[in-house]
Amino acid sequence: MPRQPKGKRIISAAGAVMVASKNPNGHGSVYFEAAFRRSNGLVVKARWRATYEDRSGNRRTVSAATRTAAEAERSAVLADLF
Repeated sequence: MPRQPKGKRIISAAGAVMVASKNPNGHGSVYFEAAFRRSNGLVVKARWRATYEDRSGNRRTVSAATRTAAEAERSAVLADLF
């Protein structure tokens, strides 16, 4: 018998609902951007991007070759901002 799939929603004993693998609101996200070719023929390498909000509330991104490096870069920028 196959194992029953595990959902992303977790309900605590107090009834609070949390979602697994989700950053809290306002904490940005990390995603992979595949390689692509610009209209002028330049090839842009695949990168990991991490988003954050600056002091004025604008969304900004940092990029790096690995997920860990992108998260570290975002942490360094946020430490300088706040």
